[in-house]
Amino acid sequence: MLSRNSGLNCLWDKKQDKLIEDLTPYYGAWVTPNVDAIMRLLRKVAEKTPEQSLRGYLTGSTKAVDDEVRAIYEVLKEERIVYVNSMMEFGRSESQLGQRVRLPRESLEHQTANCLDGTVLFASLLEASSINPGLVFVPGHSLIAWQKRAMWGEDDLDSELFDNWDFLETTMVSKHSFEEAKAKGRQIAERYYFKAGCKQDFEIFRIHRLQWLRAKGIYPME
Repeated sequence: MLSRNSGLNCLWDKKQDKLIEDLTPYYGAWVTPNVDAIMRLLRKVAEKTPEQSLRGYLTGSTKAVDDEVRAIYEVLKEERIVYVNSMMEFGRSESQLGQRVRLPRESLEHQTANCLDGTVLFASLLEASSINPGLVFVPGHSLIAWQKRAMWGEDDLDSELFDNWDFLETTMVSKHSFEEAKAKGRQIAERYYFKAGCKQDFEIFRIHRLQWLRAKGIYPME
């Protein structure tokens, strides 16, 4: 029995040195859009948009979506969330590869986040704003992604991945601009995506669209 803040990335066969099962989709359970700490920030986010409202994809404008994501970034900057590389967790076996992950309300309370904490925190605010997030995993790191336009089906995660998705490096929120964090996130995502041969490879590049995770029954844990 592992503690709630112990996340598992995968089950690994040590003897044969191969993947048994990818468990990163279950990080969708840490994306908790309806808790008080997230809902408390939504009004602040709305007030920072040009329209002072959160309409997601209803406007049909990618700029409006970008403005809302920028507002989320600026609100988290005001919350003084700083990057802390806190990975320690206990109880795993050698076949279980994972790391520590906080719930978004805990990151807000303590004003600290590692890369995965920041990813699920940002995803919670995106989902609460009706913008479709994606959880991105590359070797030793995670990023947040979001759809610029609402789309259905799988094409937007393959041939149109970098046309309809934007990416952001959440660890930069305390000291860098939104534009800088976006540029860094896209740089990292593109590097590993093409290194993986333009496919989802567990060891190199993986993106989990939260809509799919919810459809598969991976719901917020609170």
